[in-house]
Amino acid sequence: SKYLVYGFGKPEGNIVWTNGKKAELLFDIGMNNNPLMLEMSYHALEAQKVIVSVNGKQVEEYIAAGSESKKIFIPSDCLDESELHIVLEFPNAVSPAEKEINADRRVLALALCSIRISEVEVNYYELGTELTFDTENTAGKYIVKGFSVSEGPFTWTIGNQAELLFGIEERNVSMMLEMNYFTRTDSQHVIVLANGNVVDDFVAVGNEEKRIMIPMEYLNGNELLITIN
Repeated sequence: SKYLVYGFGKPEGNIVWTNGKKAELLFDIGMNNNPLMLEMSYHALEAQKVIVSVNGKQVEEYIAAGSESKKIFIPSDCLDESELHIVLEFPNAVSPAEKEINADRRVLALALCSIRISEVEVNYYELGTELTFDTENTAGKYIVKGFSVSEGPFTWTIGNQAELLFGIEERNVSMMLEMNYFTRTDSQHVIVLANGNVVDDFVAVGNEEKRIMIPMEYLNGNELLITIN
C-alpha cells in the first residue's frame, strides 16, 4: 500500500502483518484543524502491547488481543502539518518460531485488516450544564466511543474504555468533573483521564456520585477529552 512506510510484510489475502517491533504509516490529509479518529481492525498474535504515536506524540498505549476493532482518538494538537505520521510500536513482539507456534521467524504482532481515519466533530459545551444519558441523551453528541444506547434512565458503558469530547472555552482555571452512576457488579476499578492525563484512580461501588478535579495544566486548548478506563 502507498501509505505503508516500513514495518509491514507483503499482503496475504485480506491482511498485512506488521513485521518487527515498529511500523509506520504516512498520510497526506491536507490542512485540518479538527481532531481525528483512527480505526483499526486486526488480529493480534497472542496478547500484544501496542503504543501508538502521531506526529511524534503518543496518543494511546494498550494491550491488543485476538480479533478486534480499535478506535484511537487523535487530538488536534497532534495535527501541526498536512502529513500524518502514525507509528505503531510492539515492544513485546516475537516470532512464531520463538513461541514454538510454527517455523515462521518474522517478528509478528498485528495482522491488519483495515484502517480508517475520519474527522471528529467537536461540540461546544457550556460549563456547568448537566448532561444526561437517559432517553433524551443530552450527552450523546459528546460521545466518542464506548457507550451503548440509552436504556431508559441510563446508558451502559461498553468494553474497557469510554470517551467523551467537549469543546470548551480556554480558561486558566481548574475544573470539576461530577458523575452520577451505578455499577453492574459489586465494584469496578475505574481510571479517569483528562486529555491523556490520569486525574483519578478509584473503585466504584453501587450507586454513587463522584467529583474529580481536573488541574488547569491538563486543559490544553479548547478540547477536553475525558477517558474512562
